[in-house]
Amino acid sequence: MKSLKQIINRYIRSAAIVMALVILVVIAFAEILIEQGRVEDTAAGTFVRLEQIIEENENELKQVKEKYDKTCLHDAEAIAFLLQKDPEATNDTLKLKKYANLLELDEIHIFDETGTIVSGTNPEYYGYSFSSGEQMAFFAPMLTDKSLQLVQDAGPNTAEGKNMQYSAVWSADGTFIVQVGKDPQLVTEAMEKNEISYIFHQLNISPAIDYCAVDSETLSVIGATNADMVGKTVAKLGISAESMQNEEHGFHANIEGKYYYCIFKKIETRYMGFIIPMDVLYERIPLDLLNLALCLVLICGTLTVFVANCVNRYVIHDIHRINGKLNRITQGDLEEKVNVQSSREFSALSRYINEMVGSLVNNDRKMSYVLSRTEMNIGVYEYRDGVQQVYCTERIPQIFGWTDEETAYYTGDRVHLYTFIEELRRSRMVGERNVYRIPGEPDRYIKLEETHEESSVFGVVNDVTEEMQRRMQIESERDTDPLTRLYNRRGLSRRVERILEAGTGDTYAVVMIDLDDLKEVNDTYGHESGDQYIISAAEILKKIVGESGLTARHGGDEFVLFLEEKSEEALREKLTQLEQAQDSSEAVLHDGQHVPLRFSMGCCFIDEVAAPYDEMLEKADIAMYEAKKTGKNRVATYREGIDSVSGRRLDMEKNMRDATVEGYREFEVYYQPIIDIQGGRDVCAGAEALIRWNSAKLGFISPAEFIPLAEYLGLILSLIHI
Repeated sequence: MKSLKQIINRYIRSAAIVMALVILVVIAFAEILIEQGRVEDTAAGTFVRLEQIIEENENELKQVKEKYDKTCLHDAEAIAFLLQKDPEATNDTLKLKKYANLLELDEIHIFDETGTIVSGTNPEYYGYSFSSGEQMAFFAPMLTDKSLQLVQDAGPNTAEGKNMQYSAVWSADGTFIVQVGKDPQLVTEAMEKNEISYIFHQLNISPAIDYCAVDSETLSVIGATNADMVGKTVAKLGISAESMQNEEHGFHANIEGKYYYCIFKKIETRYMGFIIPMDVLYERIPLDLLNLALCLVLICGTLTVFVANCVNRYVIHDIHRINGKLNRITQGDLEEKVNVQSSREFSALSRYINEMVGSLVNNDRKMSYVLSRTEMNIGVYEYRDGVQQVYCTERIPQIFGWTDEETAYYTGDRVHLYTFIEELRRSRMVGERNVYRIPGEPDRYIKLEETHEESSVFGVVNDVTEEMQRRMQIESERDTDPLTRLYNRRGLSRRVERILEAGTGDTYAVVMIDLDDLKEVNDTYGHESGDQYIISAAEILKKIVGESGLTARHGGDEFVLFLEEKSEEALREKLTQLEQAQDSSEAVLHDGQHVPLRFSMGCCFIDEVAAPYDEMLEKADIAMYEAKKTGKNRVATYREGIDSVSGRRLDMEKNMRDATVEGYREFEVYYQPIIDIQGGRDVCAGAEALIRWNSAKLGFISPAEFIPLAEYLGLILSLIHI
């Protein structure tokens, strides 16, 4: 093996050539950067000009559109005024065409109060309505607000697809809508100024430079000075989309077999490109490098000879000895000592290294001593990059339950400890932060917190078994329904909030369940059998839900399920199982009587941006009512729109039940006299009894609403006997 001096001399001699090449490369790179900077400055000026042109054109377009919008609206108001003064002209096509010609309009349409064309200058459009297409639907809000006056942006119409601009107003008496349409020629001309071809036409384009415009969404070329580029995607041309979207610097690209330097900048919704061939960009560099290379060879040769003579005087082979000692120390051998005394510098370095290692050993011992004297069962471990051995305090093996062999295994190699920690993390307690169940010991719990630094991991482990068991016992007594041993309303809410806060990434659903036949069971077999009916339902629901969710009794004959699956498809399969379970499920009462188990379900899926749990529960409740309303013994999924009707019906049902329980105080009876008008005398022959409901929460409710509800709930006879 060659000596360090020989190696240094060899590399210094080789450095002469390398140094010259490096300097030459650096200068070449600098020249490239200078040329690129010059081109980027030119491109920046071009982009500024493009932005000015686009801004000017957009301002012009905005002014033209605003003026045109006002004109169209005034035209519609004028036609509405004329028709109000001349109602017969409303259905006179010829007269309407005269009005159109007078105001230079292309179309006039008369809509009735339902939003349907009943008259106008174009009979072929009769029968079209605001629901006939997206363009027509723009005016639909006018049906609910007669104060609206709407002007639509120019675009293809529904019937023929020709470019038109429409405006509409109500007649003064509010009996019909007048819509006028005009060919937006001035707007079209202003829009054409924003076309890429027009914009590039206003630039002083160099023959050697290409310009292009790329749509930011499709990444397709929508305009270019090189017509062959138009219609192609940047990927097909050979331009990286990622490089194009990075507007800070230019980049090189192979476009259809030729290399270019490209600079892009996003202007509004388009990326504007400045593309110059590489041979044009760097045409001045070769000559400059040739002149510089001759000078650099002479300078680098002289400096190399001088540096080689200086370095060769300081061959310090003891560096290898020190590196070997440090390597053993980093592998965990803290008893290793560095003892290199060849010079004052290395003697001091050896002393400092030994003192540092001794300080680390003393700190570890002090930490272990302090933790061993505390009443808390806490342990600490640390492992570093490049170091195989793991440092840990004495209580770490005790907390994890390691044997002596396991302790040597896990502390002898940081990879083994890392694998153990990752396995531990898979048994995290739901709803708890950094609390885990020790694998193989289901009744032991630890709290683990790790701090990751640049090259090391520091972990603190705390045995929290007693605390967790005490908390679990308290929560179990507080959050469990005494009849079914399921979660009660509070217990379920707490558990769900913990799950949603943890954010496992799964898909969730809240299911509200109501037993359809509990009242009949109570009335027929007694309340003891009713309790058995509820218990049987709880057992069946818990069996179907299994470990993939939570089951709770919400109160009375209502249950709530919180389902958790990997996908919405799996959740729907679980709902299907619940629905099908009714076909084979029976409740066994205390006297041995078998009664079919029937229930209605409402489901609300929780998306990524989930609303609060209480809101999801309310929506599931609304969906459950929808299921009961449409036949019972089925499942209904919440959708937008059912809460407006079903929600009020559900509120009425709950408030009516409360009102009947509280002694019907909210229901009042009124007597309407019956007058006998025969015989010329007005004699009171009797009175008609009328019942009214003045709800404290919902206000006055019409009999047309609450009488059918009372019949549905089986409360109508109770109301009759008030």
